[in-house]
Amino acid sequence: MVYWADLLRNEGLALAQLPSSVFSLYPLNTSHLLAAGTMQGILYGIDLDRKHKLQTLQLGGAVLSLAEWQENLLAACGNGHLYVIKPDTWQILHTLSISGKAIRQIALQPQQTLAALACSDGQIYLLDIDNWTIRQTLSFHTQSVFSVCFSPDGQYLLSGGRDAQMAIWQANPTDPFLWTLHHVIPAHLSTINHITYSPRQPYFATASRDKSFKIWHSEQFVLQKVLSPDKAHIAAHRHSVNRLLWLPDSDYLVSGGDDKQLLIGQLLPRPQ
Repeated sequence: MVYWADLLRNEGLALAQLPSSVFSLYPLNTSHLLAAGTMQGILYGIDLDRKHKLQTLQLGGAVLSLAEWQENLLAACGNGHLYVIKPDTWQILHTLSISGKAIRQIALQPQQTLAALACSDGQIYLLDIDNWTIRQTLSFHTQSVFSVCFSPDGQYLLSGGRDAQMAIWQANPTDPFLWTLHHVIPAHLSTINHITYSPRQPYFATASRDKSFKIWHSEQFVLQKVLSPDKAHIAAHRHSVNRLLWLPDSDYLVSGGDDKQLLIGQLLPRPQ
């Protein structure tokens, strides 16, 4: 059983004002830049020290997901292209045509050279980022795939999307580029928008358009806790829950959605 505590919300600090809706954010480990991708396809570099816009780069289509591999920034866009960018010069090193539809999210396998790309064509593309080639296409979802997430040990890949199904994929122990469908869970009543693992405990969380987010055990894949509007004793979102974020090295989980609220809660030790 998972126990949950709501925490008070505090005022934030404005870093920059952008002229378009922000669809993706990523703090670069190799610099003090925050990368921000917008609906208009513009990628911004925001100086976290000086708190202002520093650089801009026009990409093709809305910038839906960002990730960092080695010293390069990966940007997935609504035109189905993946861009490889050198952050210190803001130069596009590679442009990869992955799908005829949007790439919704990038996930990088821990300690490997494998990227999973969730796409609106219902496919998940496994990309060898050593040589930028597609090694496998995973097919199960009947509609757009919104989220992909590797387990911390890299042995499982979770995917979810518009069909409200969560697919669990398992790596082949002898071939890192060969994955098979382990099993499927009807996890939500509507679109699964996001999946993310806890950095400290054996749990992961899913967020959905059905106004809920859920906590699951990461070893048995068993539901542990539902956070939804019908739970009167806890704070919950009134509309679609779009994104989740586990704060680094902590048990705090932040959720955000269409109700324009950020909620923060904490996984608590089970009472004795």
